[in-house]
Amino acid sequence: MCGIYAAFRALPIEASSLEKEAVSVSEALHHRGPDAQGWQIWDQRHLLLHRRLSILGLGPAGNQPMSSDDARYWISYNGEIYNYLELAEAEGWTLQTGTDTELLLKLWQAYGSACLTRLDGFFAFVLVDLHAQKAWAVRDFSGVKPLYWVGDGHQLLSFCSEEGPLLRHLENPRVCERAVRSFLQRGESDVCPWWEGVQELAPGHCLEWSWTDTALAMGASTAWHISESPAIQIHHSQALEAHLSSALRRRLRSDVPIGFALSGGLDSALILGMARSILGPEAPLHAFSVNAEGKDGDESAWQRLVAQHNRVEWHSIPVSDLTAEDLLRYVQSTHRPAVAWNNLAHWALCRSVHQQGIAVLFNGQGADELFGGYPHYYRQALLREPLAMLQNLRKWPLSPLRLLLQALKSWFQESGVQSQSPGQMMRADFFGLRLGQLLKYEDRNGMAFSLESRNPFADDRELAQAALALGPELSARWWRGYSKGALREVAESYVPHALRFRVDKKGFTVPECEMTLQCLAAWKPALFSSVLDPWISQKTRKMHWEKFVKNPKNEKSARLLFRCASLSYFLTERPTLDPS
Repeated sequence: MCGIYAAFRALPIEASSLEKEAVSVSEALHHRGPDAQGWQIWDQRHLLLHRRLSILGLGPAGNQPMSSDDARYWISYNGEIYNYLELAEAEGWTLQTGTDTELLLKLWQAYGSACLTRLDGFFAFVLVDLHAQKAWAVRDFSGVKPLYWVGDGHQLLSFCSEEGPLLRHLENPRVCERAVRSFLQRGESDVCPWWEGVQELAPGHCLEWSWTDTALAMGASTAWHISESPAIQIHHSQALEAHLSSALRRRLRSDVPIGFALSGGLDSALILGMARSILGPEAPLHAFSVNAEGKDGDESAWQRLVAQHNRVEWHSIPVSDLTAEDLLRYVQSTHRPAVAWNNLAHWALCRSVHQQGIAVLFNGQGADELFGGYPHYYRQALLREPLAMLQNLRKWPLSPLRLLLQALKSWFQESGVQSQSPGQMMRADFFGLRLGQLLKYEDRNGMAFSLESRNPFADDRELAQAALALGPELSARWWRGYSKGALREVAESYVPHALRFRVDKKGFTVPECEMTLQCLAAWKPALFSSVLDPWISQKTRKMHWEKFVKNPKNEKSARLLFRCASLSYFLTERPTLDPS
């Protein structure tokens, strides 16, 4: 929802260079915060900058960097603290700016980093204590908001919401080989930062550093979010429904219009249904979906059902409207290559949301990882609790034969998988690459259009702790044998009956072979550009081109050609910020 940047140096530089740096970075982050900009410079060494997307407290008093009343503490903050009003009331504080930023600044001033466990929401921020000559960089527990950094911790330390502005601090910015290889070979866009020398602050971590007149001293990055005992219990549907209702009520707070992403599945339908119940029958609500009517995997019938059930204005975005040029536009606006057509389709959805004048979009990310919705959890459960699985085989998310074959394959080929429980896999997915990658491309796509994404399942720390503590086995999360049982049970009052018991959800699918075939000729110069030669040979690209032209249903070749075109655009459009 905002863009943050900070640079701390051991020695001063020319004031004009600092001003130039501030102006350049602020322009580069404009898409993350078009409503206001500001920065503070101290001792010709330290720069704290902010680009604002106004969601709460829309007046200029909420602009950042924001300082405490005595100007000792300063903050550049990106995120939402949903319980900011409750925390302010508990402390007896009146918020002059009407923003959660002011609340966070006051809490840190009173309690330091101990305040972090009281926050319900998502965030990344840099906070400075001028008197103590200390500063902190902090990231939310599940990594909803990104925070990258560069520097040696002695001469320089710099942080940013995106990688691009940090390249100015690198002598010769080079693309990371590991990032490119994992992207091309496995379709992973966020296994690591894309630039050598750029690092990422881990989710749920706090990094502290200090300075003297001539030096910086970086401390260790420490985890603040870990808790073994959940603060709430969700074993019974009434408890889960009460928590979800209360949490969503806080998440619906906004001084700007809100919208809802609608996939046709249980998670997004439940969020929309509960929001309708909370806001009342007359509240104007907008829902947005991507569809491919008449194609395999199309979800438009389910999306329409949910939209009608909740009496919302439904905006349907056909994937057929996407063009070959949109891939280049995607790369230019997100500063990353797209992994697959569904990345591009979600980007188009965010574009449509922005065009409707909506600045906040609700999504269902995180529910599958918390409540056991993915097929690979069933694959593992088939190995660990076969009797319970076989009693409910008609309710599996994949055919029994397909799951059995996948289970046997993992048993023989994947070292260490046999000993993992579904619960362990869910925890690894929630705090690891599976959810992390989804949240990152959601952030990039949304921020490309100055759009804040809210994820009630991914950003609720108490809910995550309680769901991950349900037990190691998948059956602990069932209800009447159905996956994501706790959510299905709660959904009775909010979701159409047919969807509540649906087990054939396709996921966010796009007819990728057909779309790739339509764009192939336009992408040919990018596909065979020499910029790709260090990463994938011309021979390999030609082979997959010929395979796909001969058989346009060849999904493997279609995916590789898409990634090659996307990577080619990325390497051509790479950031060119002047390191000086």
